[in-house]
Amino acid sequence: MSTSNPKVQVELDISHMDDAELTALVAVIQKVAPTSALLQDSAVKASFTALGTKAAAFSSAFSAVKVDEQQLETDKQVLMAARSTVKAELGALKTLVGRDATTAGDVSGMGFTPLTRTAPSRTTPPVPATVIVVPEKAHGRARATVVVPAGTHATFVAESSPDPIGPSSVWTPLPGTGKRRIITGATGARVWIRFAQVRYGLQSDWSTPVLVTLP
Repeated sequence: MSTSNPKVQVELDISHMDDAELTALVAVIQKVAPTSALLQDSAVKASFTALGTKAAAFSSAFSAVKVDEQQLETDKQVLMAARSTVKAELGALKTLVGRDATTAGDVSGMGFTPLTRTAPSRTTPPVPATVIVVPEKAHGRARATVVVPAGTHATFVAESSPDPIGPSSVWTPLPGTGKRRIITGATGARVWIRFAQVRYGLQSDWSTPVLVTLP
């Protein structure tokens, strides 16, 4: 009955090794492998020798990249400093040209673009799209608010009318110019409210009326 020696596999995931790990492993192999009995095998010895040759080329390329990366970082710092000085001088020249130029031709003659000021367009503002109503803790009070994007500075007018509403409904203006109104009345009262936006003296159409039931 014949027997064979068990084989021991190598635990190594080469695909996930970075350059530093490759360099370190090759250095260990080159240090310890020369005394290994496995080098008696011609194929193992040939691969070990080839690894040394290829590792030398890899080490040279690795070192060159490190030098290049360090040089690139230095060059970036130089570029940032140079950019800052150019921007500062460009700003200074812009100021001087603006101080002395009396015509658009003076500005363009220095390579700059003349600034043209246009009056803002005065168009009818958009209709308020969303109005939300929140009952307050106190009986007979509710809060109606126009939903607008953050940072919007707008003026609004508002009106209310008793329920039900129709073509002949009488709408009463609600005091205020902001996006919020407080509606008051008897508990259970039903009131409709609508908003319109005002800009440059122009008023939008009225929003869709929202029914408010006072708590």
